[in-house]
Amino acid sequence: FNYGMKGMVFDHLEPLLEIELAKERKTPIILDFHHLFFLTHENMPLQMSNYVPFIDNPQISQFLKDRNLYKNYLRIPGLRYYGCYMDYLKEYLRFHKKKSIVFSKGGAHSPTQSEEHFKKFIEKRSLSSQKLKDLERKKDENSLLFSVADSLMLNRLNSLLRFSPDHTKTARFNEMLEDNRDRKFILVFSPQHFSKLDGIDNYDQMIWFIEDLKQKNENLEFINYAYENYPNSYFRDTGHLSISGAQAFSGRLNQDLKSILKN
Repeated sequence: FNYGMKGMVFDHLEPLLEIELAKERKTPIILDFHHLFFLTHENMPLQMSNYVPFIDNPQISQFLKDRNLYKNYLRIPGLRYYGCYMDYLKEYLRFHKKKSIVFSKGGAHSPTQSEEHFKKFIEKRSLSSQKLKDLERKKDENSLLFSVADSLMLNRLNSLLRFSPDHTKTARFNEMLEDNRDRKFILVFSPQHFSKLDGIDNYDQMIWFIEDLKQKNENLEFINYAYENYPNSYFRDTGHLSISGAQAFSGRLNQDLKSILKN
């Protein structure tokens, strides 16, 4: 399920998926879907430790070369992890220092935040949504006062708060589906806090897009849990589940996957 990596987008998953699809397997591929799944920008972080173990694979090495991240020493056993140590050290320290975090089967689950702390997450997301609307209004009503800084902020908020897929990425995903009809792909949209969903004002367009993709590809399934209406205690923040929420969701997902894969 998403290779145990958090916050992954298709562009970063693609070379790893190609390795999986080259194997003679029939098992389903389950991917965590979110409204940024088909979006990539220059500043989107890339965790090298996810790719260094596969550096000898031509697709992985080319993937890193395209992003100016490839170094020749990466091919030398032992030295190849130079520069990635912090990734592993952070995970080690997080495991041993943050006793409140529960690590289970590749996942790291945090407890529910206090109600006061949680309100800050909601307020922050609400302010971002309002800022987006204000900038759009400013651009429409008086373009002369709409600065370069306003334009950059509008583009950033648009990409973060709305479903704005990169069509080159969606075309590659569609091609992947077409070329691998014998493998089932399952996109899972996990439960979302209402404040996050309120900020995605083109939510219906996103669902239509995925359903259209599903109609064209019989090997694609889409399970949408976005509006599960979980209580605040089931969320770590407006975008992530707490340990109690993850437990409830995992049980539901397990049942639904069994039902889908039985057919």
